[in-house]
Amino acid sequence: MSKHEDRILTAIKSLHSKNIRSFTGFQIAKELSILEHTKYLIPYGTLYGTLTKLVKKEILESVYETSAPMHRIYILKCAPISEAEKNG
Repeated sequence: MSKHEDRILTAIKSLHSKNIRSFTGFQIAKELSILEHTKYLIPYGTLYGTLTKLVKKEILESVYETSAPMHRIYILKCAPISEAEKNG
């Protein structure tokens, strides 16, 4: 897994621990900035490119929200083990 995938999955797992089961890219970026103690958000090209990879790997599911304005919603399908968790 890439560094960006690990960072984004860490933010997603943090949202999950707060009982947030579906989230937008902005929510993920905001959570990541909180976890990394920075006021800057991850660049959107990096964020959405990585989210697309995670959807293709079937780690995340992506659906469009039905209300206006339409947002893409991401849902964690499985909890992959990060490199840090593998190494103890």
